[in-house]
Amino acid sequence: MIFHQGTSASRPNVEIGGGNAFAVFDGAELPKASERQHVNHLALPVDTPEEFDAAYQRLKDHGVAVTEIIERGYGKTFYFNDPNGIRLQIELKTKEDVDSLEGDPDPVPYVHALLQRAW
Repeated sequence: MIFHQGTSASRPNVEIGGGNAFAVFDGAELPKASERQHVNHLALPVDTPEEFDAAYQRLKDHGVAVTEIIERGYGKTFYFNDPNGIRLQIELKTKEDVDSLEGDPDPVPYVHALLQRAW
């Protein structure tokens, strides 16, 4: 994961691998506390433990409040908020997640089974 300035000082880009990046735009007004939020968080996967550790340390070094590293069944993760208050997640998958739908060409039967278990 590489952080760098975009084409203007108010739009840093974050490269997330595979030639992909997203731009963070400054200037948007924060929603009022009473307004419904439409995004809970955005998860950003990294490919290696070194990338994970570097992202965590870089954020801390720049004064960004990050959660502790959380161990999960699929690997590890941590969360932080961008300047606009959007919660972001960095995750490293080190194990296969048996409940993941990634790559499933027909996830509907599995989702139905999960819903049945929840009820």
